[in-house]
Amino acid sequence: MEFAEQAQVSVLFERKLVGPHYTNEVRGDYSVEDALLVLLTETGLKGRLTETGTLIIGRCENCVDVEGNNGMKTNNKRGTLRAALLTSAAAFASILPSGASAQDAAAATSTEDILIVTGVRGEPRSVIDSPIPIDVFSSEMLERIPGTGGLFEQLRYNVPSLNLPQRAGGGTATFIASAGLRALNPDQTLVLVNGKRRHKTSLINTSTGLFSGSAGVDLNMIPNSAIDRVEVLRDGAAAQYGSDAIAGVVNIILKEAPEGGFLTATRGQNFDRNDGEFFNFGANGGFALGDNGFVNVSFDYRQNEGSERASPVPIPTEPGASFRFFPDVDNMDGTFSVDPREALVNRTVRNFGEYPSERYSFAINAAYDFGDVEAYSFATYTDRSSTLFFTFRRPRDGRNNGEIFPNGFIPEEEIREDDFEVVAGLRGTTAGFDWDLSGGYGRNIA
Repeated sequence: MEFAEQAQVSVLFERKLVGPHYTNEVRGDYSVEDALLVLLTETGLKGRLTETGTLIIGRCENCVDVEGNNGMKTNNKRGTLRAALLTSAAAFASILPSGASAQDAAAATSTEDILIVTGVRGEPRSVIDSPIPIDVFSSEMLERIPGTGGLFEQLRYNVPSLNLPQRAGGGTATFIASAGLRALNPDQTLVLVNGKRRHKTSLINTSTGLFSGSAGVDLNMIPNSAIDRVEVLRDGAAAQYGSDAIAGVVNIILKEAPEGGFLTATRGQNFDRNDGEFFNFGANGGFALGDNGFVNVSFDYRQNEGSERASPVPIPTEPGASFRFFPDVDNMDGTFSVDPREALVNRTVRNFGEYPSERYSFAINAAYDFGDVEAYSFATYTDRSSTLFFTFRRPRDGRNNGEIFPNGFIPEEEIREDDFEVVAGLRGTTAGFDWDLSGGYGRNIA
């Protein structure tokens, strides 16, 4: 897969070759042909590059190298060896099922015995040798989604069955990063951190749209720089974890590196209206804890400016229009005209888009192996401040005090959230049984 991705080619091979054959390791700078030589030398395999850039690999039982020995031997004469390995279309017919010709190569790719791997856009992400397939997303895969605000947004583009709607309005429900697996409510997905249950958000989704009434786990409260990988289980989750995992399980594994670290920063904005500026900063570092332990710490900061996608309410030009903010003016001659104050009012709705927010996130993950017993602990803390703009209150709206706001007003609400979780425990093996004793505490206050 790594060769196909770097060489920008598609690979075709028989499914039964996946297990019994292993290719060689390639290090250094090579052309596509030379790298293929190193990969397949003495493996019992040979390959052919088609004119369309597709690499077909098959079994080579009677390959003879330039020295006349069975199998492909390394030879300094690359040109001669390349000719022996990268066979012509006619000679390549030997890797196809018996009785097949070179012209059958294209047709053979459509049979069930052929596994097609496209190395340009994708890579394996499912653990298929487990009882139930599990999608595993490494931190590198998540970081390929630029400009995202958190883990929810990163998973949104990687998990096909994850639905993350963009909300506007609905009070505090606007800030709940609610995502549902398999079209089910967020609180029907079990969220774990290092295999331990994560607490839920204190904000209830009060909107009348999707996921109304639910209160799931806000994954955006976990710093991105602390995540090593994310495991997603969708099928059969309730049978293994209980009724709170009807939609599936999302398990977040924190980094455990005892050394090294990184710094990352991104900045951007929306190109269509030049708004929605954001700035992301992340830092991670690992430290050894004695000879058998580690401490890994992370910090994230994100600042996001608002973006507005609502269109201003038009100024009425005729009396009796439905979008008037003020009553029509009686001209005392049986006619009415539009109140001139209509042109002076802020007519932007301002509740359709993304709202300003600022977030600080910290995480620590540590463990020490005493031999028979390992002690471990991890904790996360996030402070998030957000500004919510409600719908414009018209001057004659019953929710407006005309003496204070004669031209109407736009309510603003400041929301401050504190999210904290800490888990500590011991684990080991006794009499052939694995055991894990732990306790945790989590809260979300808004």
